[in-house]
Amino acid sequence: MKLFITGGTGFLGRSLVKQLAPQLKKIYVLVRKGSLARSHKIFKDYANVEIVCGDITHPNIITDEKKLKEVCTEVESIFHLAGMCDPDAAYRDCLVANVAGTQNMLSFSGLFKKLRVFHYMSTISVCGNYSGTLKEEELELGQEFNNHYEKTKYDAEILVRNWAFSHQIFTRIYRPGILIGVGGPGKEVPKFNDGPYYFFEILSKLKSKKLLLNTLKYLPLPFDKKSHLPIIPLEDCVDILSKSILKKQTGRKIKCYHLLADDCPTVQEFMQDSFDTFGFSVSVIPLPPSKVNHVIMDKVGFPKDFSKSMSSQCLFDQENLKKDFPRLNKTAYHHFKENNFKTVVANF
Repeated sequence: MKLFITGGTGFLGRSLVKQLAPQLKKIYVLVRKGSLARSHKIFKDYANVEIVCGDITHPNIITDEKKLKEVCTEVESIFHLAGMCDPDAAYRDCLVANVAGTQNMLSFSGLFKKLRVFHYMSTISVCGNYSGTLKEEELELGQEFNNHYEKTKYDAEILVRNWAFSHQIFTRIYRPGILIGVGGPGKEVPKFNDGPYYFFEILSKLKSKKLLLNTLKYLPLPFDKKSHLPIIPLEDCVDILSKSILKKQTGRKIKCYHLLADDCPTVQEFMQDSFDTFGFSVSVIPLPPSKVNHVIMDKVGFPKDFSKSMSSQCLFDQENLKKDFPRLNKTAYHHFKENNFKTVVANF
């Protein structure tokens, strides 16, 4: 099989490409001009990985006519992984990367003569503020969103679904939770604005207030005691994605999968583990909604809305995942949290 992938040099993408490389005939990795040198360095040991210059935000995607013809003639499977994943990003940046970029890729796929499968990376954040059980085939449930990232990923998934209904191409949509790198000290972690890593960065800056905070017995923080942290270890996410890409697709033309750890921790549990790791002896407790919250957050040094990017009251059904990949051995939080926090300490 020959695969064309966008976003192949990101935290998830590079691990996925490296795992797939020994099992595929060829992988074309789309890279913007400014990242060519770095990309060649990342994949220098993989002879069947070819870097292709292009940009999903441009309608033509690939401007080199010779390379365009080769890719569109040879490739059988597309994985559209690229996009904006920063919850603090401006609306225009999210719109261009997530919505326009996805629309461009869908149009571009029409040029592929052997295309059988279109894989698309969505996110569990498309649930927004929905607090019920979200089935993998559901999307439009009247939810509202915390930021432009969530809303534009929601809009982009709608584009993919609408496109899939009118094309005879197997379409696989993946909604991963927050990626956690659990390889141990010295291993790479995601961007610091991603979910819990944003929280870790805040904690690292609070070291100067450690003596003050440790005089407290309890530290009230603004989160709901029922909310949980929807996470998945990087290794597990890569394993599921690679299995799906290599799998001979049958059955329904459109399928969606929720990719989450088997026992996602509550936000309180994860925060307490984090405080303990950074040497704080205070006990974390949920703070009921109140105007006083902002005052407390200012005194402690936390942004007032910091927990929104790392919590959910939505329950994520995984029926499709369990049915199509019955022998998956996903890692439970209580098994990987030790290595996760070793990685955190080493990087912060």
